[in-house]
Amino acid sequence: MTLDPLDPRDAAILDRSIRAFNARSSTPRQGDYVVFADGVTRRVSDTTFGVQTSDGGSWYFEAGICSFSGGLYSGVPRESLTLTSETRDGSVWFFHHGIPGGGRGVDAVAPFRVYTCNLPSTR
Repeated sequence: MTLDPLDPRDAAILDRSIRAFNARSSTPRQGDYVVFADGVTRRVSDTTFGVQTSDGGSWYFEAGICSFSGGLYSGVPRESLTLTSETRDGSVWFFHHGIPGGGRGVDAVAPFRVYTCNLPSTR
């Protein structure tokens, strides 16, 4: 992940995306964190079939949407999660100046919600 500061245009894109993402009422959201009962922490990767998590991958983030690419673990029921007051920074990427194209990815970090799960981590 690049630690170079974002240029003003990319910083504005990131700021708008964070505000739009935080305005979404859906819970949990892709990119949020889950701390399982056995102490394992993963990020939410899909919410179609329960809440699926992953150890790694890529989170595309722009215009209030976070989408995941990578491998998933089996899902857990939404009811097993409890939202905490904590947030954690997570890696994201978006297109430089919002213009799609090869080699135009910008790495950044954004704050995400943290949930606890009353079940052990899935395999």
